[in-house]
Amino acid sequence: MCKNQESKVKNKMPETINKPIEKIEREGMGYKDKEKIDWGNEIAVEDFEKSHKKYKLIIKEILESYDKATNSDFVLCFEFWNLMDMIKVTESRDRKEVIIRIKKDKVPYIVVPESIRRARQALNAEGIGLSSNPIVLERRKRRCKIIKDYFHNQKVIKT
Repeated sequence: MCKNQESKVKNKMPETINKPIEKIEREGMGYKDKEKIDWGNEIAVEDFEKSHKKYKLIIKEILESYDKATNSDFVLCFEFWNLMDMIKVTESRDRKEVIIRIKKDKVPYIVVPESIRRARQALNAEGIGLSSNPIVLERRKRRCKIIKDYFHNQKVIKT
């Protein structure tokens, strides 16, 4: 990028970004109108729990139906979104590429991969949908142990 373009970009950047402190506006799953949500509120916690339970049921069905989804969170995410009618997957004319289209009206409702992974992880902890590939299973167990050890050894800083 040349200096002239950099100055134009810098001029368009806001000096400060307003971040919500206590409340945010969200238009999404279960909300007909824009509604202010207080994340310390019990309703927000109940909404999260309800969504998580719903995701777990859908993911359980996928893990039981598609063996490849047990070995790959990437495949699991696309199967989840496809099942929820959020994306459309097609092949290119030469059949060398897969084309994934996110439906425009579904963009605000797309479930993030982290939520899908956490729901899969919760099911795995119950012994449901464990990986059929021993290498993947061992890697997941090792990563889980590393993360537990890391957070267990962290010092808590009180402010």
